[in-house]
Amino acid sequence: MSTTSSRMAATVVAAVTVTALTTAAAAPTPPPAPAPAVNAQVRLAASTGIYPIGPIPQAFRAMGMGTAQDFLNGMAGLAQIIPGETGQGLKQTVENLAALVAALQTGINLPLLGNISIPEMAVPPVGPAGTVDQINTLQWSTLTQGTLSALKTALAAGDAAAVIIGLLGDITGIDTEIIETLVADMPLNVPGTWDGPFFSNAGKLAIVPAIGLGGTNFALASPTLLNDPAFAKTAILAIALRNPSRTGGGILSLLNPLSSTVGLNLSNADGTASHKGTNNWGVPTTVMDGNVTVWDFGAAYDIVSDAPSTLLNPLAWLNSGVGMAMPTYLLPPNVDALFEVISDLTGGTLSAGTINHLLETVDVASLLHVDVGADGNLYVTYDSGRLPLLEPIQFIPRTLSYLPGFGFSTTMSDSFADVLTQLVAQGYQDVDMTVDAEGVATFTRGWDMAGTQAKFWQNPISWQMGLETPQTVFNSVITGLQDNLLDPAKGEFEIFGNKEIGNLFYRNAVSVAVAQFISNALEQVRDELNPIINNVQGALNPIAKALDDATAQANKAIDDGLGAVTDLGVDLNGPMLDANRLVNQVGDGINNSIRSIFNLKPIGSPPALQSTNGGAQQRAVLTAGAPQVPAITDTEWTQPSTMIPLDTEPATDADELTGDAERVDPPATEGATALTAEPAERIEKVDAPVDGAGAADETEKTATTSPGAADSEAQLGGVLSEPAESSTTETRSATPGSRTTVDRDDTGERDAEPDTERAMRTPKASPRSAGKDAERKGARSVAGAGSDSGPGSAKPSADSAA
Repeated sequence: MSTTSSRMAATVVAAVTVTALTTAAAAPTPPPAPAPAVNAQVRLAASTGIYPIGPIPQAFRAMGMGTAQDFLNGMAGLAQIIPGETGQGLKQTVENLAALVAALQTGINLPLLGNISIPEMAVPPVGPAGTVDQINTLQWSTLTQGTLSALKTALAAGDAAAVIIGLLGDITGIDTEIIETLVADMPLNVPGTWDGPFFSNAGKLAIVPAIGLGGTNFALASPTLLNDPAFAKTAILAIALRNPSRTGGGILSLLNPLSSTVGLNLSNADGTASHKGTNNWGVPTTVMDGNVTVWDFGAAYDIVSDAPSTLLNPLAWLNSGVGMAMPTYLLPPNVDALFEVISDLTGGTLSAGTINHLLETVDVASLLHVDVGADGNLYVTYDSGRLPLLEPIQFIPRTLSYLPGFGFSTTMSDSFADVLTQLVAQGYQDVDMTVDAEGVATFTRGWDMAGTQAKFWQNPISWQMGLETPQTVFNSVITGLQDNLLDPAKGEFEIFGNKEIGNLFYRNAVSVAVAQFISNALEQVRDELNPIINNVQGALNPIAKALDDATAQANKAIDDGLGAVTDLGVDLNGPMLDANRLVNQVGDGINNSIRSIFNLKPIGSPPALQSTNGGAQQRAVLTAGAPQVPAITDTEWTQPSTMIPLDTEPATDADELTGDAERVDPPATEGATALTAEPAERIEKVDAPVDGAGAADETEKTATTSPGAADSEAQLGGVLSEPAESSTTETRSATPGSRTTVDRDDTGERDAEPDTERAMRTPKASPRSAGKDAERKGARSVAGAGSDSGPGSAKPSADSAA
């Protein structure tokens, strides 16, 4: 080809190229594909999430303020109400803050460490399915794994820290008993291994504040969170307030013995499951499988979270009903100190006494009962010391007494406060009975069974304990009258600072003499009748014991019947979650249609969990291969590689992630077996109960491996960035009613619980209260509380009781 023709060809090619580029630039840009209706928080690469649930958070979500940034943007819209530049400036400031929060939640991804960001804050869709799906969006972070390892190791040293806090309390004079108990007993279930320090297997953390019915929401979601392999590497902490699913007091939890037979869990889950293992050097270790913890906060006699344990005590139910109608009984007894502080400040008086009164008002810790329950969860119960039954009588005079210069006593109702409190205590399963030297029984609540499942058809008071009740009522009424109504010093009637009327009425010579005479007469009658009552009780005791034996047999028959229904294998957990998602889809669709009319941002939902096991209550999942201890690795998963083994099914290819694409969560198993070909043929069910010693290695397993499994694993060896995970995925739950590998015997002890973890989570008394707890436990054993037949025993003699 000549030089001229070559130049002509080059000119033509250049002209065609320029024309094509010019045409492409001038052509209209096609509209981008519509973004899916998925909320912004779903695309965040967060490893830690805060997901509040309950009616109040759901109301904010329904209004389009279900995330932190959306809430701030909503507040920015309200700022426009302020006229002028001030309102516009405030609006811009709040919008900038919302953008900053969104950026901080997105964070940055670093090699090895994973995502570094502040916790994602979002309200999940309604119901347990929404909670499960939202938690499933979390991504692995090595930084979160290290944080959980350090936190769990630090909590194990709680006893030593409690001793130090107690010494500081002794030096400063501050009551630190509650703080000691909290520090010593604070539970947190994290999957991992105790090998000296704790090494967490979890690299994701979900914190779920649950308000009211949100506690039941979380209870229904717990079997899936415990048993589905998708959450095997996630630590989940629920902080429940006024929880109707509190195991030993929630009003909905009373139905759990029935609902759990069909797979619906209505009580706090037990996430303390574990098994024995060995490390790489053959040293025995304790492997923690549980990943769910509940910190449960409630109030005494609240019908929602501290309902009576039995239907057989109508007085206890009446007490809780009055408490719901008059919640003023929750006011602390030292609230009058606050009014004295206000009086001093308004009167211009500021002294050491004022400061002491101020300290009294913040001494709420002394009103808390702290216990780590039998299910391994933390239970904190606030007790004002008031009985709701008396609130309609005492509220008005007590409230008026808060006013400066006014004071009114309630000696009549106070006289019966003790006897009513004891009768109400008999409606709760944590009732303790102690007997004094005169053979008179006293019933008090121990506040130590909030984590034990209540059975509403069982009476906490046995027939033998019931024999003590008439004598208890008789003595308590006399003592109450002597200490209140018949004590002239207790009477008070003050108006505008004048106490003369009270002195004239309560403390005149005649009233004092009459009160003293009646008190002495009642005491003489009591001393004469107590031995007679004791003799009658002794004569009737064999009959009461026979009735207790019959009651125990009836309760066992009921328990056996419920167990037979459970063994039928009916599991409604999965259908319940599917129905929940369908309802949410319809509800969000209607809500978004309305929002579109007003040109508002649609409300999105996280993608539905694609469960890899047959049901929430599946007993175990076993992947093919030799059993070994779960490996502790630096990284839980890596960014999907573009290198795909030749024998991998196209359906298992990892989606390519782009800047605009939605995040695709890692496979549920998050290990090598998740990427091998034909994974369905490599999974099987195991039904092998663990024996009393917790020897997991005695479980019989039958594994089937696909023909190309070995070759596939060899090809994947160079792709995966971490060692192969454990071939065994232990069932991590012991939810009430669940059919798991960790069962509870009739006495409430775990069959397969290692001594190490049992010692860690057993309710430990603070050094300050160890003696008192030992006395109370001894008193309960004297009373003879039983798990099936209800507490009961023959009344001890006066000498042994003394």
